[in-house]
Amino acid sequence: MAAVVAPAEILYLVMITRYQSAYPVYPTNVSNSLFFATTGLMLGIYMSNMKVRGIYNAYKNLRMEEIESLNTELRKSRADLRIALEAEEHANRAKTTFLNNMSHDIRTPMNAIIGFTSLAATHIDNKDQVRNYLEKIMTSSQHLLSLINDVLDMSRIESGKVKIEEKPFHLPD
Repeated sequence: MAAVVAPAEILYLVMITRYQSAYPVYPTNVSNSLFFATTGLMLGIYMSNMKVRGIYNAYKNLRMEEIESLNTELRKSRADLRIALEAEEHANRAKTTFLNNMSHDIRTPMNAIIGFTSLAATHIDNKDQVRNYLEKIMTSSQHLLSLINDVLDMSRIESGKVKIEEKPFHLPD
């Protein structure tokens, strides 16, 4: 069998085409040779031709541009994530503040209801005083119901179950 000698450029391109689809190919320039490191395989070509060096340099520059582009994307993604994290932390603080205020606002009328019910039970013989306590219990109950309805309305709006209808109106009406 006769040996076939192929120009370095053709051999280079055949190797890139053959191995890049199956294995990652990492060309590196070691002294005057171009080595292709693939998974578990080293292939080398003696680089005597300037055209092959030009192909290698173009490929290396393209990879560097690609890496720089990926680094830029990574920096942008990190900045976006940082902004999203800050927004999430702000929302979390707002939720905590809301829950703290709501627990106080709910506890106040509930304590009034419990207290006046207890007082009404101890003064059951005095109808005027019991009537006064019952009025205060009614006021506190309505206030508590209003707070609970507001929380439920906000929950429905947040979950998208309530549709806001926009229509013009006249303020003095």
